[in-house]
Order: sequence, then structure tokens, then C-alpha cells
Amino acid sequence: MRGIFVTAHLSTTPKLLVELAGASGVGKTTAAPILARRLREILGMENVAALPEKDLPRRQRRWRHMQRRLWILSHPADVLAAWRASRARPVIARFSVWLDLFSTHGIAWRALGGEVRTALIDQGFLRLSMTPAHAPFLPGHLLPGLVIQLVADPAVLEVRRITRDKVRHKLYEGPQRLANARRSRQLMSTLPEAELRAMLGQFGGKFCNPPLSSEEIGQILRSSAGIPDAPATQGFIRCHPAVLAALQARGVRVVQVDNSRQDGIEPVIEQCLQIILAHSHAPAQGAPS
Repeated sequence: MRGIFVTAHLSTTPKLLVELAGASGVGKTTAAPILARRLREILGMENVAALPEKDLPRRQRRWRHMQRRLWILSHPADVLAAWRASRARPVIARFSVWLDLFSTHGIAWRALGGEVRTALIDQGFLRLSMTPAHAPFLPGHLLPGLVIQLVADPAVLEVRRITRDKVRHKLYEGPQRLANARRSRQLMSTLPEAELRAMLGQFGGKFCNPPLSSEEIGQILRSSAGIPDAPATQGFIRCHPAVLAALQARGVRVVQVDNSRQDGIEPVIEQCLQIILAHSHAPAQGAPS
């Protein structure tokens, strides 16, 4: 009886493309596979597509490189749109990066054209640090119906950025060492001094060449003035408010979920899950092709 009810419910549920977005270190990579698994538990394995499919064994993955190649070959207009986006000023990514994002959204919408009811994308369009100038280049038929933007307290984000196990990252040299260390200190200004000192030590060891010395860290901590403002490239951030506003004006629903909690990811997953299930009853943006 329950299976009959679920099948009848899904047959009347609009299809929904969800993009999980947020700043670096906010927890998207951790949340995405868990959220995909929870969606499959509720909606059924065959009714949910997740890109990338990190939560599934390789032999069970359906959306491989061949899917991307086939989509690219059959959508020349979108390939041209991706090229135009890559040429838009300011240039923020290579054509190949834009094409990957366009094809990821295209594959997700193609999946929604079949039996899939909900598609979840981690690292979609909003993985790029777009400015409002780039938003008009995103084709309407590829846009997600819902963006869940994970947010967190600046100090929490900076600590995660410093402590996360990421092999590749930018190294600061010359004057940038102290300038970026002061900026990091500004973000973590709410931490107790002992913890702040330890975090700056890790920051220096991970991001500075050469690492920050104890004398330099002490100088940064003693400096109550002269902390630089945000860099001139402040417009180049993920999920820029003006970009989100532009997407909302085109029918994309944007919901923020705070991931500052220290008691695990599960409460955040459940909140995202309820948001997706609630929005599944509203008409989705875009159409599969």
C-alpha cells in the first residue's frame, strides 16, 4: 500500500533541479553525497540523480564522461553559449570550465526528462566566482529550479579553510604573506587569542612561502589597526548577492541554510531535505531537452 501511495505521489510531483552552492569550506562536498542518499531513501533510487555521483560505487554510476560527450555533440547552441560566457568580461574561467558546467546542467535536465524526479548538482554554475555581468549568459533552460546556498559564520569558514585537507592551494609570497595573514586574522577576530594564534600559525604553514615566523604572528596579533580592507577583487566571490538576485529575477528560488553548527552535518542535511521536498510541490524553472 505504501509503495502505491509513493508512486502516485511522485507521478504528480513536478521535477526539480537543485544546485548546492556556497563559499569554499562551507561544507558542500561533505553535504552533497549525504543529501543525495537521503533523497534516494525517501523518493526511491531511480527517482534521484546526483552529479557528481560520489555517494555511489563506480559500477552503479550512470552519468559518465560519455554522457557529457553526447550532450555536447547534440547541443551546439549551448556550446556556443558557453564560449560566449567564457569571453565575457571580466574573464573568470576557461571555455572548458564553462562547457563542463553547461553540460552538467544539461545532463541533469536530460535525466529529469526521463524517470528522475529530482536532480542534485554539487559544484554547478555557482561554483564560479561570477559577477553580475556573467549571469545573463546562463541559458534559461539550463538554470536550476532551486539553489540551496550553504552559509556559515566568517570565522567558522576561515578555520575550515585553514584546517581542511586540501592538497592544492595558493601560496602567498612577498608582501602578500602578511597582507593575507592580517585579512585572515580579521575574519577570525572573534576567536580567543590562543586559538587565533594557533590558527595563524597553521595559516602561515599552509599558505605562506616562507611560513610565518612567531615574530610575524605576534606582530599581526598586536596590530589593532592597519588591517587591510577586503581586496579590490571583492566582486569575485562565489554566490555574489547581485548574481543571486539576477537568478531570482529569472525564476530561480534561492534558500540559505546556515552550516555554522559544530554538532555535525545531519541537522543541516535534514533542513536541506525538507526544503527540497517542500519546493518539489512548486513548478520548477526550466525544461529538460
